[in-house]
Amino acid sequence: PEVKMIQEENELDQQLYNGTNAAVIFVNDIRVGDVVEYAYTVSGDNPVLGGRFADTIYLADSDPIQETFLRLVFPSKRSLAIKNDNLQLEPSKQAIGEDTEYTWHTKNIPAVASDDAAPDWYDPSPRINLSEFQTWADVVNWALPFYQNSQVNNADLRRQIEEWKKASESPAQRTISALRFVQDEIRYLGIELGRYSHQPTSPEKVFTRRFGDCKDKSLLLSSILNSMGIEAAPALVNSSDKSSLDSWQPTPFAFDHVIVRARINGRTYWLDPTISYQRGGLENYYDPPFERSLVLKAGTTELEKIPRPAGNAGSIDVLE
Repeated sequence: PEVKMIQEENELDQQLYNGTNAAVIFVNDIRVGDVVEYAYTVSGDNPVLGGRFADTIYLADSDPIQETFLRLVFPSKRSLAIKNDNLQLEPSKQAIGEDTEYTWHTKNIPAVASDDAAPDWYDPSPRINLSEFQTWADVVNWALPFYQNSQVNNADLRRQIEEWKKASESPAQRTISALRFVQDEIRYLGIELGRYSHQPTSPEKVFTRRFGDCKDKSLLLSSILNSMGIEAAPALVNSSDKSSLDSWQPTPFAFDHVIVRARINGRTYWLDPTISYQRGGLENYYDPPFERSLVLKAGTTELEKIPRPAGNAGSIDVLE
């Protein structure tokens, strides 16, 4: 067989560069009735997890599977959480030196039927969630070093902040000025190679190059607001699974988007710096429809609810 390595970049339509490689295998002289056996080894991991492990193993597909065997060898001194979804299958365990061997074996797995009308958060696939992160606090403590608010030492950015402060004494107006700048002047573009799949770029660099993804824009906005005396922190959310996160095993992979939680005069605001041309006063802004968030602030131990948009919240209707 011939093996070709290609860089897929399957998120280019979302302005994201993830650097994912794929091995395309061309098997010569394959015929009806042939049985193809294959095995492969992947070595290495994303350094952003700091050596910790988290993964989700799916045990079904759109086609039926005759037999599945899964083996995991894990250091016994490290704590591993195992949570099943849509599945009643416990692993067999045995000690191998300083490791524990977990094995799952199942047969005659039916295909998972898909329904185009099902909500995004609904996933009937049987799966095993594996994570060294026991609690949401563990995820917060892992992410905090990446999301510490910057002192924004860039001279040009400092001048811009001083202009916003001089223009208004109102925290709400200052927040709108900073939010519109990050939304409209920092274009959306993500270079998510290696650890930057989850680690944001420094606010000073994002300001200088004038582009960033949701992580970059949220940390920049949060840093700007805090420098003006406004309490703000980045918040991890899931744009499709929303409130179903309540049943998840804590893991950094539970989230696919980052926004900002700001508190002004006793009121909480949820701000999405990736929205373009959001207008009106801060009191008229609607909460984004993500329903759950993990606020990256010391002491956070659980998911926080984001109120659903009110019935009279702003909306966009498209007629084709």
